[in-house]
Amino acid sequence: FSLSRAMGRQYYVCGYQTCSFHERAVAAATGLQKEGHLQVEVTEGSRTWYFKRLEDLKALFPANAQVRGWSTSPFIYYTEGGQKQFVGGCDDFMREMAGAYSSSAAVKQANGMSVWRDGRWTN
Repeated sequence: FSLSRAMGRQYYVCGYQTCSFHERAVAAATGLQKEGHLQVEVTEGSRTWYFKRLEDLKALFPANAQVRGWSTSPFIYYTEGGQKQFVGGCDDFMREMAGAYSSSAAVKQANGMSVWRDGRWTN
């Protein structure tokens, strides 16, 4: 992952509003955008809306087996040079951003947010 390449990427974060993983990814992405690191577009709605929208998102990556089986929120990808690349969910995005922007206040703050994992709230 190259810092210089990240600025040429447009990230898309789509999820449902009550999903703690979506909230964490949005906090990191919008914070990184405010810090001047990323360009991001966030789309969100109800849980019902998201799972209907998810089928359209999956259709963007017809050859990707990971995408075909995707069933969680959020769904994150980026475009660069006319090409689309699937990132994954919150954990995948946070891992990528923490590696690239380890000193970012936005990443540190988002990593401190609680998420619902394995039946309990955790950081």
